[in-house]
Amino acid sequence: MPAEVTDKTKRIASKLEHLGIDRGQTLTLRVWDGADRSAERGERKTFVFLNGLESHGLWASDLASGLSERGHRFVALDRRGSGANRSLVGTADDWIADVLRVCQTERGADSGRAVCLIGQCFGARSAISAAIRCPHFVERLILLSPGLEMRVDLSVGQKMLVGIGHVLRLPIRIRSPIPDDRYLTSDTQWLPVIGSDPLRLRQVVADDFYAGHVLLRTIRQHSESVPLPCLALFAANDRIVNLPKTKKLLQRLFGDHLTVREFDEADHLLLFGRAGKQALDAILEIA
Repeated sequence: MPAEVTDKTKRIASKLEHLGIDRGQTLTLRVWDGADRSAERGERKTFVFLNGLESHGLWASDLASGLSERGHRFVALDRRGSGANRSLVGTADDWIADVLRVCQTERGADSGRAVCLIGQCFGARSAISAAIRCPHFVERLILLSPGLEMRVDLSVGQKMLVGIGHVLRLPIRIRSPIPDDRYLTSDTQWLPVIGSDPLRLRQVVADDFYAGHVLLRTIRQHSESVPLPCLALFAANDRIVNLPKTKKLLQRLFGDHLTVREFDEADHLLLFGRAGKQALDAILEIA
């Protein structure tokens, strides 16, 4: 990991925790514990962060430290096949089960601490799916540039490979449909960091694309209102997510429970620089 990623936020350091799952395997979680002095016990929350297609939990370091400084606990769960859990494989159901397992563990560890899910781009699919299945596990959803209706897509040939890889259980890797790092951010400090990040997932296993499709199909077909407050944050300059169609889908899902904020001059990744500060401030308004 480049020093810029690990050292960029030095206010509160992260640590690794491990959570047992099926077949003797463990999930690795990156955790920022809230500062004891910052918030009254009853006001502290746990924020569970679900990463995007290419990213991992360390990309959310500034957001994590900002929330931790105010007494909240931040748990970054890299989905199976990515980041700290790159060696694990799983289906859409496994992804949902992992999210719910982490939420249940956090609730059980401190019964007075509410749990909020943060889904960044592709991670929004797991966050919404988990909330649909067990809405009582979380207090609120927070979606950062939710990757539901997209402006980028796999080619026809790549989609065929996804189908072949899924049916034959072949570990075919397919390049991410994001064509250029500047689709993610124009922040000149972060562009070289994410460009050289060895944990970044540029080649994705075909079955992971299939799992993402399964989650999105389930979300689109869900006919009942999701009884959870949802804060959806969008970037006006997003070239990856189709904002109008995604907002329409979220409005159908959450109705009056939905709050939408859109940041001018922001790029897709609402984690870095000025956009990251705006996202943090918006989250703190409801935290």
